[in-house]
Amino acid sequence: MKTGWIAFKLSLVLFLIPFAFAFDPALLWTGSPAWIALAFASMMAATFAWAVFLEGYVTAPVGWVERLAFCAVALAIIFAPTGHAWWWAGCTGFIGLVAWVLLLRPRALSAAS
Repeated sequence: MKTGWIAFKLSLVLFLIPFAFAFDPALLWTGSPAWIALAFASMMAATFAWAVFLEGYVTAPVGWVERLAFCAVALAIIFAPTGHAWWWAGCTGFIGLVAWVLLLRPRALSAAS
């Protein structure tokens, strides 16, 4: 049952993907190849951010503030068309959150111990 619930939580991203196709024409292969590649790369980042939000774990458990930040980033990337200001904010926020969780936070926690 535990594995089933985890799989269910991780599959919740499938409910958001159709909205991404509706809001972002680059995901439907319209536009320049560079924008199409950026759209698909950003969807991969949004899927990762959504999974971190639902599971609460990257390389170590993340707190609720970080989880909510990952949720906001994922929704900003999914619901904004590629190149829109919210999309750029989501992508920038994703890079910042990943840098925080993977690079900066472990050092800050180990220095405080």
